Amino acid sequence: MATFEIDDSEDVKLLRIKSDAETLVKGKGLHGLHAEDCSVTLNSNPTEKNKARKVVAWILSIVAMVVAACLIKLLGFN
Repeated sequence: MATFEIDDSEDVKLLRIKSDAETLVKGKGLHGLHAEDCSVTLNSNPTEKNKARKVVAWILSIVAMVVAACLIKLLGFN
């Protein structure tokens, strides 16, 4: 979603706009659009970080099980 949706405007001036949307301006017929000192910062989705942690924990648990199985086989606990 855009911060500003502007259609058929002339001499639009944006100064020092800070947004967390994906798009700053969306529109058509923007003659003379001037944006100065504007920034868009994307916040990472916290659920993506949690998913990554869960995947890493899952992989580490599989590796631990494989190591334990190898140790059991080497020590002869059949």
